[in-house]
Amino acid sequence: MKFGRAVANGSNKNAGRAAVKAQRRAMSTESQSSLTIRRADSNDGEAIVACLAAAFAPYSNSYTPAAFTDTVLDPRLVQHRLREMCVFVAVSEGNVVGTVACGATGEEGHLRGMAVLPDWQGSGVASALLQAAEVEMRNQGCERVTLDTT
Repeated sequence: MKFGRAVANGSNKNAGRAAVKAQRRAMSTESQSSLTIRRADSNDGEAIVACLAAAFAPYSNSYTPAAFTDTVLDPRLVQHRLREMCVFVAVSEGNVVGTVACGATGEEGHLRGMAVLPDWQGSGVASALLQAAEVEMRNQGCERVTLDTT
């Protein structure tokens, strides 16, 4: 399901926005019931790369080629991340629909590679992934979290 942009004027504009919000709430409830957050493993590498690529594709022209590769990863880089960090995936009906990586060194945690497939954005997937990462980092003794963006 894709969400369109409500285009209206006057009082219809508010009705259009309300309809889009209602659609998102319905999708959020529906998707959360079939959503699982779990640790990724090496078999998830291809799906993680595909998720990152789909989520960041609309912004690819805003990146240098090197920065886009650093953001989207490639099969070799995703396997490195899987070895070096805790990577979570959001899965629905066997398909990866979102991902985030995290790690903690002492009291400081770090987030990397957060992405949600475009059709799933606004459905609560990102919140569920962040919650899993937060729990993981707290369990590692983390007291603060950093996030760098490219």
